[in-house]
Amino acid sequence: MKVIDLLNKINKGEEIPKKVKYEDTIFAYDKDRKEYIYELNDWSSETILFKITNEHTHFIQDLLKAEVEVIEEKKELEEKLDWKEIIDSVGKPIWDNKRKKWRVLDYYSKEKNKLYVSFSDTSSTENFEKEELYFKEIKESEEK
Repeated sequence: MKVIDLLNKINKGEEIPKKVKYEDTIFAYDKDRKEYIYELNDWSSETILFKITNEHTHFIQDLLKAEVEVIEEKKELEEKLDWKEIIDSVGKPIWDNKRKKWRVLDYYSKEKNKLYVSFSDTSSTENFEKEELYFKEIKESEEK
C-alpha cells in the first residue's frame, strides 16, 4: 500500500491496517493516540510514523513537509521551436508546418543578426524567423 493511500484511508476514517512496515521499522496503530507508533517486541516507543511533536522523532512527516526544486519543464511539443532547440535538432526530423511535411534539419547559421536553416531535401537556406517548425506534426485543429 502506498503511503498516500494509507493517509487517505486515515483521513476518510476508513478501516486501516493494524501494523505497517516502513523501511525496516514496524509500526502498530494506537487507537487512543490515533497514530502509528514504532513497536519492537511488543514494546512501544515514542517514535511515531506520521505526526511530529517536539519530543518525538518522525519519519513520513519529513517527506510530506520536504520541499522540492521545480525544474522548468521542456516546452510543450505543440509550441513553435525556438533557436536553441534548432541547434540541438541538427540531423533530426522536425515538422515544417508551412509545407505540412517532416524535414530533416541539415544546417543552421547566423549572418548579420539573421538566423537561417537548411534541410536535407533542399540546397537553399531559409529565414528561421519565417519558418513554422515543431517537434511534432501539427494538425489543423491544433493550430493557434
